This record gives sequence, structure tokens and C-alpha cells, in this order.
Amino acid sequence: MLDKSTNSILSEYVIKNELIHSSHFVEKYTGSAKTIYSFGDEWLKFNHNSLDYSETAASEYFDIFTLNQLKKDWTVIDVGCGTGRWARRIAPKVRTLYGIEQSSAINTFIQNTKDNSNIIPIKAFAERLPFIDSSIDLALSYGVLHHIVDTEKAIKEINRVLKEKGVFLFYFYYNLDNRSYFYKLIFNISNLMRRIISKFPNPIKNLTCEILTIFIYLPLVLFTNTIIKFFGSKLAMKVPLSSYYNKPFYILRNDCRDRFGTPLEKRYSKEEIKQLLNKNNFSEVFFSNNVPYWHGYAIK
Repeated sequence: MLDKSTNSILSEYVIKNELIHSSHFVEKYTGSAKTIYSFGDEWLKFNHNSLDYSETAASEYFDIFTLNQLKKDWTVIDVGCGTGRWARRIAPKVRTLYGIEQSSAINTFIQNTKDNSNIIPIKAFAERLPFIDSSIDLALSYGVLHHIVDTEKAIKEINRVLKEKGVFLFYFYYNLDNRSYFYKLIFNISNLMRRIISKFPNPIKNLTCEILTIFIYLPLVLFTNTIIKFFGSKLAMKVPLSSYYNKPFYILRNDCRDRFGTPLEKRYSKEEIKQLLNKNNFSEVFFSNNVPYWHGYAIK
């Protein structure tokens, strides 16, 4: 049974169906089933059972809104929680964290967070969050909303469940609005590759991405580090994939699978993200000037 404090913010639908810590999860999904299946496979392969894998990435994501700004009495939701690499960092600093995941990655999340007594997994989807209005202090969604069909509906839902002045930490794929024409050309070629590779059966898709990691990602990362050594970081950061210069090989493999294996992907300019959030009742929007682009936070 669900305890009283948990019941107080969950919608009647969820309470009735006892979704938390149960096998009676939501089965119907109105978005891209292929994308959900793909991410379930990805997070099974890259389960991030050690937080060491994503330590460098965490320092990048939590630069403009830091972990020290979290409050101990907050209730937090991680929308698209995946393996729980962000949830496990946030949970010790807040009262309760709900991990929302629609793919089979929820099982990896449950395994990775089993020692965190204040983390509660829920299998649900971003377009229909199982919470009452104005019940959440902070919502987090890093690298998720650009992979679903109705991104705006998910943003509306996040705004609905947030309290007044609640915080939304976001990361949307950028449309290279701060990059050169040459950089965009390379991206367009890679995006064509993604459209083809993402249709492969998972075993072939995974193998293809491993090959791309070795013959594209790794050489560019090594080249970036060489440029840094002899010419400095300013010039090196113009190299494609240069942001991986300080990432472990595990992250290169994971992100290559994420990049080329995803059937559905959207990209936004900084201005488009701001307009989308303002349109859906977020009064203030703040962006980090650092990679990954574009991440930041918004205030309801």
C-alpha cells in the first residue's frame, strides 16, 4: 500500500491502480513506441551502475543551477529518469524524488536506486504525469523531451504539477544555432546516418554504434586533446565532438548509441526553447553558456 504522504500528491488514477512499486504500470502510450523500445535497450546496455561514468557530465549539467541550491524539504520529479544517474545525485539533498520512466529502463532505475529510501519509481509518461496540480517543487528533464512526439504537451504537464515559483531543469538538443555552416553540414550528414541506423534491429544497431565510436568519436576526441595540448582549448572546442575530450570511453559509447540509435529526435534554437517555455507559463528562463547546448532552468 502507498503511505499517506505519497498519496497526498498522486492523482486518484495512480492511487486506484497502485502503480508505485507494482507491476500494474501504464501500458498505453500515445507517442513513439519505437523510441521507447530503443531507449529501453540502450539503458539495459549502458546501465550506469557506477556514478563515476557520468561524473564529468554532471558537473556540466549542474553548472547554472547547482546541486547545492536544492532544498531538503523539496519534492522532485525526474521526467525520463533512465538509469537514475541524475536522481542518485539529487535524492540525498531533497525529501522525495519520483523517477518517471516509460521504457523498460525503469527496471534498471529500480536496481540502481534500491539503496535510496526516498526515491520512488513510477512507470508513466511525460505527457500524463501522475501528480495533482501544484504539488512538485522541482522537475528535471535532461535530454528527454526532444525525443517524444508532443513535446509541448509534456511541458504543459510539467508546468501543471509544479508549484508557483517551482523550478524546471531542462536540456533540449540544440539546432546548432551557435555553430558554423561547416559544422552544420557535418551534422546533417550524421543525421542522415541516424535516420538509417535507427531503423536497424537492436543487435545490429548496437554493433554499428560501437564501430562508429571507435572510428569516429575516439579519433576526434584524441585529435581534440592534441589540439588542446599544443594550441589551447579555444581552438580545440571548434572540433566536432570536442565536448567529449574529458569523458570516459563508456560515455562515448553510450552517447554514440544515443545519437545514432534514436528513431525520434527534435532540435531547438535557444530562442525557440525560450518561446516554448514562456508560452506554457514559465515566467523566467535561464540558459547556461556551456555545453551541452541548450541546458538551463525555468521558473513557473
